[in-house]
Amino acid sequence: MQLILIKMNKLKFIKGLKKITLAILFAFTGPVLIYMSFQNKGHDFYYYVLFIGLIISGLSILLGFSGISNLTNGLLNKPKKKTDN
Repeated sequence: MQLILIKMNKLKFIKGLKKITLAILFAFTGPVLIYMSFQNKGHDFYYYVLFIGLIISGLSILLGFSGISNLTNGLLNKPKKKTDN
């Protein structure tokens, strides 16, 4: 029985974890801001709070995809070998 060792890129893996934690944080704060803006439609800052909530929600989606990509690349990609070509 042969043991298969997986060499992962720890820097990419940790970077992916950081991005996913930020995405989870933004996934909660974005909809809360959007909900708060819809509750205060008559307020002067309605459009500003709504815009910020939408931006944070979009960032959450982008950071989630980027974080998952970094996690999979950190786990599955083989390290580059130097060749003398």
